[in-house]
Amino acid sequence: MTDYQQNPVSQATWPWAAPPVAPKVSPAAHGRKKVLITTPIALAIAYSVHRFLGHTIMAYVITSIALFIAFSAFVLPSVFAAIDRFFLRLGHYIGVTVTWLLLVPFFFIFFVPGHALFALFGKDPMARRRLPGDQSGWHQHPGITRTEHFKRQH
Repeated sequence: MTDYQQNPVSQATWPWAAPPVAPKVSPAAHGRKKVLITTPIALAIAYSVHRFLGHTIMAYVITSIALFIAFSAFVLPSVFAAIDRFFLRLGHYIGVTVTWLLLVPFFFIFFVPGHALFALFGKDPMARRRLPGDQSGWHQHPGITRTEHFKRQH
């Protein structure tokens, strides 16, 4: 069996047949780029905490942490890599925790009773139930009578 050859048109959009290309940016340069984006955001948060909430000490703490992380990205890349790994791991654990603490109860509080109510009243909004006497679950769709439908599909 021969391998499938990707045509040039699809290869311009998604070259899945080509071997993966290693990124040309070094990890240290990636860290500096990340810091140049996140440090002004952290400083804006520190300013907002000081200006609107009146928490001077917390604003100094946020500013100190942001500037230390920015300094480590430019001067101590290995320290920045450790800090970055810590925050990535922390974000993962926070995401998992929020998923289990919020989304699972939300499902059981809203969707399960909603399904029970639909079942109690015999509602089937997605028309998944077969009608009596049907050989299959296919429902004939009425044909399109207006050509305007093809000009405005939304």
